[in-house]
Amino acid sequence: IEGMISTEEMELEAPFGEFVSFMGERHWNPFMNVTCITHRQDAIFGAITSQFPPSESTKLRQMVFEPVLYRHLKHNTRLPVTDVAFHESGGSWHLIVIQLKKSNPSQAMQALNTAVGFDPTIGKIFIAVDENVDPRDAEAVNWALCYCMQPHRDLLIVQGRTGYLDPSVSPEGEKDIFPMPSGNSALLIDATRKWAYPPISLPKREFMENARKLWEAEGLPPLKLKSPWFGVDLGKWTSELEEEADLAIRGDYFKT
Repeated sequence: IEGMISTEEMELEAPFGEFVSFMGERHWNPFMNVTCITHRQDAIFGAITSQFPPSESTKLRQMVFEPVLYRHLKHNTRLPVTDVAFHESGGSWHLIVIQLKKSNPSQAMQALNTAVGFDPTIGKIFIAVDENVDPRDAEAVNWALCYCMQPHRDLLIVQGRTGYLDPSVSPEGEKDIFPMPSGNSALLIDATRKWAYPPISLPKREFMENARKLWEAEGLPPLKLKSPWFGVDLGKWTSELEEEADLAIRGDYFKT
């Protein structure tokens, strides 16, 4: 596409749908008077629709951002990160969940601080979860927020961020200017376990696997398993309790 762009005139660009799920603001922008278009025969014009998520733009952004931030956390900082999820509900921009297999209590907050410093425009809510929490499952993340985090201890607010199409920053037409408390901020949440927990209150894997086989044998619809989907020992479970549980399974609970 060839044309002329004026250095003296601009036009109001009409509001378009945006990935943040709201219509964008109207802005003055340069325009081009097209003088020539050349193309292959049977050319395909590629474009995407940006609108209320999930949309084409949020899916493409998710596919690009996740491996980029994962590589930065995993290889550049050598943190024990096992997965990174950009949630489409946040436009694949504002809600980021980082999964870790910690070997040190400080690593969750180190990963959160590294992620928030990666780009001053990307990310508004950063959440760190353990390896048994599916970072792409909102219910699993909410579960971790409820039982692995204390607000007075595990939250950190970072200011000095750059707003990007977020209508909560300032009213339409006003500049999201500084100093504080104007402008953008980010919330870092360490929703990982800080010490040993009791086991997850689900049957052991062997029982759940058997139940799945029975389900499939009956020809019922395929199961979509969520994590966690079977009981796991999280460190706070004695050999005595394990023995008593085995007695109960065998029907010998009266011996306890």
